[in-house]
Amino acid sequence: MYSGPSTLPISSTRSAPSLQQSLIAGLPDLPWSKYQIPDSTISSDATTITTTHPAYSSDPNALETFLRSQASLPPKPRIRILGRSDDGLSKDFDISLNMMQYIIQRGGQSQQWSYVQVDNESTSGGKQKRSRSAGNVNNTQGDGLRDLVERFCDDKAMVKTFTLTRRVVNWNTEYIEGSVRNLLAQMSYRGQVTIQFPVQHDKIIVQSPPKGNKFLHGVASLFVENKKYEGVTAVWPYATLAPGGESGDAGERMFAVQSEEAWWKDWKGAVANAVRSKRKGWVSVEDQIELAMTPRG
Repeated sequence: MYSGPSTLPISSTRSAPSLQQSLIAGLPDLPWSKYQIPDSTISSDATTITTTHPAYSSDPNALETFLRSQASLPPKPRIRILGRSDDGLSKDFDISLNMMQYIIQRGGQSQQWSYVQVDNESTSGGKQKRSRSAGNVNNTQGDGLRDLVERFCDDKAMVKTFTLTRRVVNWNTEYIEGSVRNLLAQMSYRGQVTIQFPVQHDKIIVQSPPKGNKFLHGVASLFVENKKYEGVTAVWPYATLAPGGESGDAGERMFAVQSEEAWWKDWKGAVANAVRSKRKGWVSVEDQIELAMTPRG
């Protein structure tokens, strides 16, 4: 099952379950409605959402509120395991596992390890010292976001964009890839193997809305430099330290949910069954249920 923070307020009365409050069994407790961004489109690979909502390009309060709200939402990291025939012409299997629930700390949004990092040197709006908030995305003091937001909204450029990137850190993908390859070798799989760790919903772009005629604006924008503000990142740690970072005074490596080794122990059997069945699609909790309920004599 997914697990995640509770977003419901404590109250003597309970409202009916809704998608917004994520009370549907099996989903993380997230304010899912916040993923629905006004005046937006999503890229074909589901990585980038672009919005031209007018207020976000002109009102610093609206933009800052929007960015902090979006930074509080995790991206969707996944593992893709692709096996092709020796000649590379056909797929033997193509499976994906959703890792989103493993970066969501239990205990509510105030307990999340995510934080906002602002690097003004990566923007076209000026150069200032890099800074980050102290522990969570709702900290409005000292992370430099407000200054950058005000500069963006005051910018009179014909075409301007503000990008928020959601990034997963301290996740030992090398261990996972090695474990998968060892499993496939033990299964005597001889095909070509590709293992990827794509992240969906990892980039939010606020783009200035077209001015006047949309067609003429589009043509004119081809000849005008896009003023880019790209220095804001919502960091979502899988663990407190990078792999191998336990030495010295760094302390013990702790995990938002569980270690990569524990995860692999849980999912190794489901992955093996999906490979054997030449699955092309998701490997989910349903596969674990089937594995647990299947007699092994």
